[in-house]
Amino acid sequence: MHGTAITPPGAPGLSPRWTSSAKSGVGTAMTAASRIWFTISHGILNEIYYPRVDMACTRDLGFLVTGPDGYFSEEKRDADHEVALLEEGTPAFRLTNTARDGRYRITKVIITDPHRETLLQQVTFEALVGTLSDYRLYLLASPHLVNAGAQNTAWVGDYKGTPMLFASGRRGISLAIASSVPWPSRSAGFVGFSDGWQALSHHGELDERYQRAEHGNVALTGEIDLQAAGGKAVISLGFGGRAEEAGYRALASLQDGFEVAQRDYVAGWREWQRNLMPLDRPSDRKNMDQYRVSAAVLAVHRSPAFPGATIASLSIPWGFNKGDEDLGGYHLVWPRDLVETAGGFLAAGAIDDAKAILGYLMSIQEADGHWSQNVWLDGMPYWEGVQMDECAFPILLADMLCRGGHLSKDDLARFVPMVERAATYIVQNGPVTGQDRWEEDAGYSPFTLAVEIAGLLAAADILDIAGKADAANCLRETADTWNDEIEFWTFATGTPLAEQLGISGYYVRIAPPETSDAASPLEGFVPVKNRPPSDMEQRASCLISPDALALVRFGLRAADDPRMVDTVKAIDAMLKIDLPQGPLWYRYNGDGYGEQEDGGPFDGTGVGRPWPLLAGERAHYEIAAGRMSEAQALLETLEKSTGAGGMLPEQVWDGDDIPGRELFRGKPSGSAMPLVWAHSEHIKLLRSLREGQVFDMPPQPVERYQVRKVTSPVRVWRFNQKRRTLPMGKRLRVEAPEAASVRWTIDEWATENDTSTVTNAFGVHLVDLPVAEMPRGTHVRFTFRWASTGEWENEDFVVTIDGAEGIATKTAND
Repeated sequence: MHGTAITPPGAPGLSPRWTSSAKSGVGTAMTAASRIWFTISHGILNEIYYPRVDMACTRDLGFLVTGPDGYFSEEKRDADHEVALLEEGTPAFRLTNTARDGRYRITKVIITDPHRETLLQQVTFEALVGTLSDYRLYLLASPHLVNAGAQNTAWVGDYKGTPMLFASGRRGISLAIASSVPWPSRSAGFVGFSDGWQALSHHGELDERYQRAEHGNVALTGEIDLQAAGGKAVISLGFGGRAEEAGYRALASLQDGFEVAQRDYVAGWREWQRNLMPLDRPSDRKNMDQYRVSAAVLAVHRSPAFPGATIASLSIPWGFNKGDEDLGGYHLVWPRDLVETAGGFLAAGAIDDAKAILGYLMSIQEADGHWSQNVWLDGMPYWEGVQMDECAFPILLADMLCRGGHLSKDDLARFVPMVERAATYIVQNGPVTGQDRWEEDAGYSPFTLAVEIAGLLAAADILDIAGKADAANCLRETADTWNDEIEFWTFATGTPLAEQLGISGYYVRIAPPETSDAASPLEGFVPVKNRPPSDMEQRASCLISPDALALVRFGLRAADDPRMVDTVKAIDAMLKIDLPQGPLWYRYNGDGYGEQEDGGPFDGTGVGRPWPLLAGERAHYEIAAGRMSEAQALLETLEKSTGAGGMLPEQVWDGDDIPGRELFRGKPSGSAMPLVWAHSEHIKLLRSLREGQVFDMPPQPVERYQVRKVTSPVRVWRFNQKRRTLPMGKRLRVEAPEAASVRWTIDEWATENDTSTVTNAFGVHLVDLPVAEMPRGTHVRFTFRWASTGEWENEDFVVTIDGAEGIATKTAND
C-alpha cells in the first residue's frame, strides 16, 4: 500500500512490556569493539543490550510469514524451535524454526560483529509446502531504547542511499536495521494499533504510508525479498549515538560480510576457552558441553567498559508482565553474585577475570566500607538495602586470590585499604544484617553469619601480612564471639517439628534481632516477604532454609556436627522435592517468590519454586561430608535442570504441566534464566568433584573452630544486639556507637560503677564488665552517659547471668 506518508494511528501504542526471561541463549563477541549483547528465546532475538550490558535496547526481533489465502504465521508462536551452538564453547547460535503446520522453516545463525557494534543474523527461509514464491517474509522489531519501551521514535529511511529501518530513544541511542537483499516494503507504527503484526495479520500487507511513529511504544517492520537470493539474507542491526552512526555500522558489517564476522567471533571464543581448565564431561548433545556453556555464560555477562563488572542475568524475571517501571530486571551487579561469579572464574582457571572482579569491587565500594545491595555498572545504587554478606564476600575473594598465589605483594597492598574498610563496616554494624541473602529480612541469618565470620578471619590474615597485628587480633576476637553465639541466635530446639522428626533441633532460616520482649531471637517473628499481609508474620523457629549449609561451606561447622546432621533432616523434610531430573530444594518454607498457584506470573506475591543452584550447594555439603557419589548425582540433577540451550534457570516449575503458560514439571519457570550465580556454582562443583574437596571453603574457620576449637571469653551487647542473658563464666562486653561512660551495677544500684569506653582498631567504643565470676541469677544493669553531649541515655539495660556455658563447636566424635 503506497501513497503519501501519514502518521500511523494509535499513538502512543499499548503500554510497553518486556518479554520472556526464559532465555535459550546469550551471546557477545570477545572484543571491546563490540559493545553489544543479545538474548534468545522462543526461536527469536529478545533483548539486545547496548552500549552497556545493563542497558536493554530491544524487546524482541523476529519474523512473520504470509502466504496464499490470507495465510499468516509468526515464528515465535507458530513454530517449533530448535537451538544449537555453532561450536562447543562459543555462544553463536543456529536457530531452526519449523512451522507447526509444516509449511515453512526459518534457519538463523546469530552472532555479533567483533569489529563494531552490530548484530548479524544469517537467515534462510525454506518453503516446505509450495514454492518460495508463495510466501512473503517480514522482520518485526520492537525497539526499547534504553531500558524503556515508551517514548521511542521509529521511522523508515536510508543511510547513504541504502534503505534501512531506524529507531531512537529519549536517552540519545539509535538503532538501524539493514538487509543484504532489498526491502520490498517497510513501515513504522505503534504497537497494538498500527504495527506490522496488526497490518499483516488483518490485511496481509504493510501500509507503507506509515513511515514515522513518534514518542511511543513503536515497532518496525520490513519485508525481506525472498526471490533476490533464493530465500537467503543477512540482517544487520547497528547501534550508535545517532541514527547515522547506527546506519554506518549496519552497512559496514554487511559490506565486510557475515563469514568474516563469524570467523573472528568464533576465533575469539576459541582462544578464551582454550586457556581454561579441562573440567569437561561427556555430553550426548552436540556442541553442548555443559561446563563450556557455563563458562561462556559467565564471560558473556561481563562488561569490557567496566573491567570486572558482571551482571546477574541478561533477563527480566516474568518480563512479559513488566514494563518500564522495572528498570533493572536482573541486568544489574549484585556484589554477592559477583563474588560467586569470581569463584566460578577461579574454578575454571580464568584468573585474570577473577582479579578484574576484585578490582571492580574495590572501585565501587562505598566510603564507609560497605557495598550497595545492587548497582548499575558505574556503581550507582539501584536498591538501597544493606546485606552484610555482600560486605564480607569481597574480603573472601581477596583472600582466595592471595592464598592461590594470584596477587603479588604490590597487588595485595593495593587491596588492603578495601579489606580494612569492609572489615570496619562489618565490625561496626554486624552481626545483624539489614537483609538476608534473599534480600528480604533483617536479623541473624546462618548464611550471613558464616560469610561475616569467615570474612573477618580472612581479613585478619591479610592485615597480618600488612603488618597490622593489633587490628588483626581485634577481628579474630570479634569473629570468635560471633561464632560462639550462632547456636544461641539460630539453633531452635524443642519445637513441634523437631519432636515430629525426632531430632534435637535445627538451624533456622533467620531470627530477628533481640528485643526487650523476647528471651532470645528464636522467640521472635519474621515478616515473610512476597506473601499476603495476613500470612506474613511467622515465628522464627518455624522457618527453615538450606542457608544453614553455609556453616559447613565456609568452614565454621563440620558436616558431621550433630546439629548440622539434624538440620539436614529438617531441610529435607520441609524443602526437598523430587522432580524428573532428581531432587531439588526450595529457599525456605512459606517462600512467596515465584509463580502464582495457577502458574500466573509473580506480581509481588506468589509461591516459591525450587532453585537448581541449591542442588549445587547441597552437593558441596555432601563433598564436605565425604559422600562423593551423592554429590556426583546432584551434579547431574543440576545439569538436567537446564533449558534447551543449556541455560540454568533461577527456578523450575514444580506443579503439574500447564502448557498454555509454558510451564512443565522440572523445567525452567518464568524467573531469571540464565542465572549467572547458578552457572558459577556449577563450575565450582565440577572443580570440587575433581579435587575431592570443597573448592572455595576458606581454611581459617576450619583451623580455628574445628581443629583448635577456639572459643571467646566474652559475650557482646550492642544496640542492634541487645542480649538479655549472659552465660556464667563470660565477661560482658558492651559496645557503643560513640564514646561514653558506662554506669553499671550488679546489686540493683545499691552500688554503682562508672567505666569509660575504649576505642578499638575499628572505631568501636567498648568496655568489658568483669562479671565472669558472678553467680547465676545476677542482674547486670547499665546505662550510658555520652561523652559528646554529657547527656544520659535515660534507659537502663539488663543482662541476666544464667547457667548456660559458652557454646563450643561440636563434632560427632566429641
